Amino acid sequence: MNATPASTTDPAGHAPLWPRRVWAEALAILLLLLILGLPNLVYPFGTDQGEYAQIASEMLAGKVIYRDVFNVKPPVTHVLHAAAQVLFGHNMLGLRLLDWWWQAATGVVIGLVTSLLYRRRYAGILAGLLYGIGYYSVDFWHSAQTDGFVNLPTALSVLFFLLGLGLPRPGRGWWLAAGAMVGVAVLTKYPIGLLLPILWLILFLVQGVNRASLGRGFWLGLGFGLPLLFFVALSGLRGGLPAFLDIQFGYIPFYNAGFARDQSYLAYTWQRFLLFWDLKSSIRLFAAVWLAEVLLSGLAGEWPRTQWLVPLWAIAGLVYPAVQNHYNDGHLHTLLPPLAIMLAHLVLNVEGLARRYWFRPRPGAATALALALALLIPGLLISLPQSPYQQRNLPAKFGDFWAVVSGERSLEENYLQGAYGTYGYGFSARAIVEAGHYLQNHTDPADPIFVWSFEPAVYFLSERASASRFIFNFPLYGDFAWPEYRDAFLAEMAANRPRIILVARNDAMPWVSGTQDDSQAAFEKFLPFKQFVESEYEPVGQVAQFTIYERKAQASSEQ
Repeated sequence: MNATPASTTDPAGHAPLWPRRVWAEALAILLLLLILGLPNLVYPFGTDQGEYAQIASEMLAGKVIYRDVFNVKPPVTHVLHAAAQVLFGHNMLGLRLLDWWWQAATGVVIGLVTSLLYRRRYAGILAGLLYGIGYYSVDFWHSAQTDGFVNLPTALSVLFFLLGLGLPRPGRGWWLAAGAMVGVAVLTKYPIGLLLPILWLILFLVQGVNRASLGRGFWLGLGFGLPLLFFVALSGLRGGLPAFLDIQFGYIPFYNAGFARDQSYLAYTWQRFLLFWDLKSSIRLFAAVWLAEVLLSGLAGEWPRTQWLVPLWAIAGLVYPAVQNHYNDGHLHTLLPPLAIMLAHLVLNVEGLARRYWFRPRPGAATALALALALLIPGLLISLPQSPYQQRNLPAKFGDFWAVVSGERSLEENYLQGAYGTYGYGFSARAIVEAGHYLQNHTDPADPIFVWSFEPAVYFLSERASASRFIFNFPLYGDFAWPEYRDAFLAEMAANRPRIILVARNDAMPWVSGTQDDSQAAFEKFLPFKQFVESEYEPVGQVAQFTIYERKAQASSEQ
């Protein structure tokens, strides 16, 4: 049950797992996750997806990220949004299509990793399915997010690493590929970089510290560095590197320290973890499965050192949200791959214990017990009200999908139906769609606009460019406003004089801005900006939560 992947052939001399038999397992996982993910195809953007989509749109239009468009995230998320727009067009469906295939591929890779580790077909299928159940339990706001995208390169790095360990004469390409995937994951979000020292540790635990293993560790590290070096070179050549460094090493530490206030960041992080330990049942489930993995695996049989990779990967998955002090459902996506693998291994451990202690003369009974448990676990996760991965409103989700596919309603009508608001903070898909339509109907494509809020989706849906580098406003007000950013913003407003300015209300996001002020309150307190707007613009109407200000000369000519 715990055989190490020493070669591509089962130690008992059975048929090779690679590549002949594994295709059926991969196909089963792919189909299951594609079916499970169908409702997500008719989801609109949330605030974050709108932000990344607009950054990608301006990048495709020739702007340099970080220098011309302010952004606090590493680059891979925006590259994926740009890929979605190139492949599927300038719309909200494209990102959902890309995420649909991306998560199905992630589930397949998780299944392959499970098969390499434990050599049981049903365990691989179970792990892939459990990943999909966990991922698709969240709503439109927390899917198609950076924290879900990071799982595919992470899982690929583990797969390539295991192949490098298991093949009789692995080439350096496996180690380079494993390291490169960690590098890509880091360029998606930094904290997952903890996986690299974990891979080094497993390499030296399994192969010892010798010339061969040191060489493989070198290629692993080199592979990790190549994507980072490529990004630094490309960003430097395009002129975005100074702004990137300013944001990453200047603004972000200042921003994080602002949340900690009079505590050390470590003390604040621990305090937040204890808070969310009480609030989030998913963290407690994760901890229980982790303990079961470590304790039961030793009882069930010999535990090869290779298999320490999964609980250590799980620690990296938990550190990832903890160091960010964010525990929303989307931020916890990095728990899902190791959690799914550990749950599948838990079933195998039950089978192993049953063979050893309960059904010794009847191994078939132990296998039957394990298969029953493998069917029970997904059902419990899907249906139990206390489960953090319960599939809430599943019939309604598939009903929405079918209504769009059958032509009963259009995608836009689905976005406008009123189900897509969030947490009482003013966001709704209806608001961003209506604001987008207004701007399309009242401006020309070349007209710059500005939206004083945290809703960059309005730019994306109107297909209008921002008059400012700051496509969202939280770096410009509250405790996290930098004076130099405010000065640069005011200079941009004076130079570019947007045709229309929208000012939002009822959009306070204290977990982002550090203040209870909504955009309207922040507008009232940002006196130089307010004075500029009042002197150059006049209010001409309201769309959803947005007050519309139009340039006075333009408003007069239209009247």
